[in-house]
Formats: sequence, C-alpha cells, structure tokens
Amino acid sequence: MRVGIIGTPTSRKSEFAEAISNSNSVIIDDYVKVIQETTDLALGAWATYSEEFMIAGQRYYSERKSGYDEADTLITVGTLVDTLAYCAIKSDAEPNSSDPDVRHAIYTRIQGIMGGLSLMIAESWDYDLAFYLPLEIQSDTPVWIQLLDKAILTVLESYPLEVYALGGSFEQRITTAKELLSARKQSISQAAGSSE
Repeated sequence: MRVGIIGTPTSRKSEFAEAISNSNSVIIDDYVKVIQETTDLALGAWATYSEEFMIAGQRYYSERKSGYDEADTLITVGTLVDTLAYCAIKSDAEPNSSDPDVRHAIYTRIQGIMGGLSLMIAESWDYDLAFYLPLEIQSDTPVWIQLLDKAILTVLESYPLEVYALGGSFEQRITTAKELLSARKQSISQAAGSSE
C-alpha cells in the first residue's frame, strides 16, 4: 500500500508518518536534505522552479528505490501536491512588470512549471491513500505558511485526486488515518483474493 501525506512544514507530517506506520513500513522523508547534501543548493520555501523539479524528481526516485516490495506500507512525506503549492505561492510572488515582454516571459515560465508538474501527477500519482493535514493557524503562524496552506487547497480543488482532509486534534487525525488505512488494506486484500 502506498500513502502520501500532504501539508505545510508546520503540519507535523514526519511525526504523523511515524505515528501511522508499523514495523513493516517504509517512510520516504528527508529527500530535500539528500539534494542539499549532494549539491551546493540551500533549498527552502523559496526554491526556484528548477529546484522544485529536482525535489519532485528526488521524491519519485526515493519512492521507487525504497524497497517497497518487501514493505507492508510505503509512506511518503510530501507529494506533488505540496510541490505544486510551493510553485503557486512563488508564482504569486513573481515581480509585476509593466513591460509586456517581461510579463509574458514570467507567465510562460509559470505555465511551463505547472504543466510539467501536472504531467508528473498524471503519470505518477499512484497512492492508495493520501492524507491532507490542514493548517492549524496560531497567532505566530507565518503568513507564507498560511498562503502555502491555501495554495494546497487550491491544488487539491484543481485535480481529481482522492485525498482525505483530516480534521481534529493531531491524535484524532492519527486515529482516523489508521482506521482508513485498515479499511483500505482490507479492501485491497479482498480485491486481490477475488482476482485469483
């Protein structure tokens, strides 16, 4: 079973992945750190579009080389939805120019990145379950994190992906996710049994 976890950096995605995993799960996380350690890039909230493609590619590579065949569940922290949301807030922050050629170049670049990532979703989104951890806004939540969460919602509304938005406390989210995981595993097992 493949599981994707979507949310802002403050949504506790890594902790959530650990909480819903079992002893036979593989968790894909820290792929951004792999890029940082093997390049001179300091990736973060304002990574360039090219760097966002690198992140999406490294995530995909990490999923494929994970040894998933021997695992009960592969859990990926962050998905292409997250990457698209980062690109969306970056595109909103692009400088506004009165020069029509500059505006056209910016628009073309944004269209290219969104089109490329959309193609990746179409060709590689194969999670059996995906969970979205909505932002719990606090008084000190940075504005860019709030904008990122809104962008995630916009991306989710734009693509026909089956994603469960988990509300409630962190513990309630874990309980709901475990129930959904159990039901989906049973459904997959029954489907596999009936096709034999």
